[in-house]
Amino acid sequence: MKNKDSHLNYIILIILLAFAFFRTYSIHFNYRFPYHHDEWQHLALSMQAIEEGYNKQHNPYLDIPNYHADLEPGFHLFLSSFFLITGLDPILTYQYFAAVFSVISGLAIFLCCYRLSKNFLIGILSLIVFISLPSNVNILGKDFFVPLTMVIPFIFVYILFFLQSFREKNSNKFIFSIILLGLLFFIHPPSFIILLFPSLFEILFSLNKVKKILSNFPKQHLYLIFLLFVVSIVLLVWKGSIEGTKNYVLDLIYFEPGWGKLEITYFIPLLFGLVNTLFAVLGFVKGYKTEFRFFTTFSFISLSITAFFNLFGFTLFVPYSRAVHYTMLALIPLTATGFYAFLKYLNNFLNLKQKINLKSIFSLIMTLFFMLIILSSKYDLDLKYKYYQNLVMTESDYETLLWIKDNLGENNVFITPYFMTSAVYPITNNQVISIIPAQLEGGLREDNLNFYNYDCEKQKGIISESGAHYILSHNKLDCDFLEEIYPTQVRIYKIKL
Repeated sequence: MKNKDSHLNYIILIILLAFAFFRTYSIHFNYRFPYHHDEWQHLALSMQAIEEGYNKQHNPYLDIPNYHADLEPGFHLFLSSFFLITGLDPILTYQYFAAVFSVISGLAIFLCCYRLSKNFLIGILSLIVFISLPSNVNILGKDFFVPLTMVIPFIFVYILFFLQSFREKNSNKFIFSIILLGLLFFIHPPSFIILLFPSLFEILFSLNKVKKILSNFPKQHLYLIFLLFVVSIVLLVWKGSIEGTKNYVLDLIYFEPGWGKLEITYFIPLLFGLVNTLFAVLGFVKGYKTEFRFFTTFSFISLSITAFFNLFGFTLFVPYSRAVHYTMLALIPLTATGFYAFLKYLNNFLNLKQKINLKSIFSLIMTLFFMLIILSSKYDLDLKYKYYQNLVMTESDYETLLWIKDNLGENNVFITPYFMTSAVYPITNNQVISIIPAQLEGGLREDNLNFYNYDCEKQKGIISESGAHYILSHNKLDCDFLEEIYPTQVRIYKIKL
């Protein structure tokens, strides 16, 4: 009987992971390119690293130095290494990353919650809640492959090993968890920072266990790890002087409204789902007395950051939109715990405790009902910013950019429709006069945005200021200094000044 149950459990897990893949990939059913501007610009930095042979601290779109060092080198190293090793087309392969990592993240969340609770159903419920999490172009989330989403499996694996090391007084698991935490810093620093707070809180609660763990580990190794980490941070933020470094660090940890370009404030119970939130509250109460205490602290800190932003108009250490994302991640295990406690209460109330078959059937029906409710919940603000009103590019834009790559060479400067700017460098290895603000920014943004509405004289002035060589346009341009060299749906004009 146990073997049958075990097989059924594996089948349920596989079905849910497959569902997670296709639900995440659905944004690409009719769009085979990177979707979010952040995705395009991270890809551009990774392709620049491939081209240069190292992580050049440079804005490839504008051919100018970056304002700050690459703070997510681990992400760009992963992408550049992957495409170098596999030889796959970066533009057409990127669409699969978010869905693949959604599966990896879902599996990590399941294992973390299953191992910590020793309860398969709580693991499955956590996976279901993860699948239901909202994603949009503002808070990002699992639908887009960016550093924020790449670190999700690392976050939950870190939490699992970190907490297990206390339970088992295992120094190897503790050191491995610290290494994972350090890895997070190089993939996505805000994730590293947000985890520090609940981790330190957990250490305070387990001081005797920590002392026991560290007593089994050579002190010189600990000092070496700490020294390497400090040196790495200093190298990333050093600006040539103490004053310059201090100002730079303040700029990195102080986040005002508009940091995310599109700054939307959310009512988190509606964004996360009212049903999820109700069970999360119950799970918060239950979880504080178990190993899920880490998640109660994690969610409390994340929620506090969002509340601080709403009250004072800024945050420290973690941007508001990222804190919203972390809040929902932290609430996943608590929601599962709360629903499981509710289910247990119902089983006892209906006196199903001794009726194993009825109890299993009832639990399955209630879990499916729970899944249906949370997957169908909607929030207007989330729906409003679910997708872009203007896609980065169309199929005809892509064909035009491929023609440029094959016929016009590299390192030319292009004036393109504003929303297409993120795609130019990754496809053609050419520059633009401005870049839509996302991971990168800069250039003549206002002039680029309004270029096609200006008369020829104004356009000539922008061309002279930017040093542009070519113009891409969806409409015909009649200025006498332009020569049309690609007369299709997306026209290319050579500038003759």
